[in-house]
Amino acid sequence: MSFFARNPLLAFLVYVTHSALLRQIAYLKAENEILRSRLPKTIQTTPAERSVLVRLGAPLGSSIREILKIVHYKTNSIR
Repeated sequence: MSFFARNPLLAFLVYVTHSALLRQIAYLKAENEILRSRLPKTIQTTPAERSVLVRLGAPLGSSIREILKIVHYKTNSIR
């Protein structure tokens, strides 16, 4: 018997939390697209800004490619 089958309340909480996070991500992606459309074609980021993006993006691995907008995948070795 799986862990979640023995703990239906926990399974429900995981499902609700996951669903809420997916909705928040969808909202933030749409909001970013709207804001991005109002900015110049290129944005110059500082080394400190790139460092923050690399630090936050590194745990996502190659899936980061799906959401990259202002830095390139190879920036400071996001891999």
